[in-house]
Amino acid sequence: MDTLHCDRSAPENPHSLTRNRTTPWISSGSVALEVVPQLAGGTAVLPACQMGGVSRSGVVPEAVRAYHGGWEEPRMVKLVYCIHRRSDVEVEAFRKYWRENHAPKVARVAEALHARRYVQSHTVDSDLNAALRDSRGASPPYDGITEIWWDSEEVLEEAMRTDEGAEAGRLLLEDEQHFIDLKASSLFLTHEHEIF
Repeated sequence: MDTLHCDRSAPENPHSLTRNRTTPWISSGSVALEVVPQLAGGTAVLPACQMGGVSRSGVVPEAVRAYHGGWEEPRMVKLVYCIHRRSDVEVEAFRKYWRENHAPKVARVAEALHARRYVQSHTVDSDLNAALRDSRGASPPYDGITEIWWDSEEVLEEAMRTDEGAEAGRLLLEDEQHFIDLKASSLFLTHEHEIF
């Protein structure tokens, strides 16, 4: 592994927690890692790109961990929303509305919600789905999954307490009722722990 050194000339990471501030970078060859202040008395390292043993969402070489005083538990929190479509909405109509109508509405209120990232995962039409379910005796699949990231639970709670955040939540819930079976769906907060 190349010698580690600080490099402030590296381009900013669009998914960085501190993208509005100037922060030092550590470079190893062509791999740039941003040093991000996190928990009291410690730092976390967010890779700016993926190469070799470095991944964008948190796996870093042991040398980098040691250089920064060890590993910190993640503070970012992610909402996972497992979605069943309404029974009166056809599959293709559901996917089209979710992607082309609902997604832009989420994007418009992202700032009010203090959300960092939003991803839709649409269930694919594949015979492998049935085989995978049968191998485990699993339930029928969801129609898709939404993932939304925040810097921390505190940031999410702060957004929910503002008039703008509350209104954004109300508007999104109202829209979800057009295509999502809310009672058959599930949502919960998570911390990511990337293994590879």
